[in-house]
Amino acid sequence: MKIRIFAVGLFGLLPVAVSAAQVPLTVEEPGGVARTAWPVTSGVPFPQGALRDASAVGLRDAYERVVPLQTDVLARWPDGSVRWLLLDFQIDLAARQIARLTLQPGAQAIVTPESTPLRVTTAAERTLIETGPLRIEFSRDGCDPFGAVWLDRNHDGRFSAEERVTRDGGGLFVRDPQGRRFESGRGPAEIMVEESGPLRACVRITGRHAAEDGTLFSYVLRLHAFRGQPYVRCSYTFINDEQGAVMSSIK
Repeated sequence: MKIRIFAVGLFGLLPVAVSAAQVPLTVEEPGGVARTAWPVTSGVPFPQGALRDASAVGLRDAYERVVPLQTDVLARWPDGSVRWLLLDFQIDLAARQIARLTLQPGAQAIVTPESTPLRVTTAAERTLIETGPLRIEFSRDGCDPFGAVWLDRNHDGRFSAEERVTRDGGGLFVRDPQGRRFESGRGPAEIMVEESGPLRACVRITGRHAAEDGTLFSYVLRLHAFRGQPYVRCSYTFINDEQGAVMSSIK
């Protein structure tokens, strides 16, 4: 049995339960682009009782080399065993390459910790993410997800003022039919670190878009950062929670 994980979309799986024996995984590069340390995220289902310890799982490539792996339990069976296990790892792929790996559950599996993991730091009113080449800072005073970003261009491991690649701009926003701009960066934000592993971290930010004379729509932003990568993946949802009318118009 093979579970196909499509690296280009970061998610993908064949939802068929597997045993606690070795599980073959296949990662395919479908875009015709060579990728270095490309993040792959996918879930693997297990039958009841097959896997007890989510940390006792290892991953090896076709040459039997250990692949650093981050795991998280998404669901458990009534007996406490793992029902769905979330995997995060990174892989080098040539254009159109199909890579084959093996997931090894059980006490004999070897998990290699990352020597330079990504870091998530929360202090006072700010949350900081550092992936290695990238640094992002969030403030609870207002959500401007692209307003405080640094890129380590000279690879010295530090982030100078000259390496800041964005400026304060009010964050994400919506406009009403009158042209008023309601910005996420104007109002207070709630920041929650949902995942903080050595390979991938996820920060959830919630609040309301605000203007000087009111607010319009709540928002939810999830931002995923990956070890060693100068990019992030984000999903942004705005919520029509206006009670004054059945329909709300925005630009």
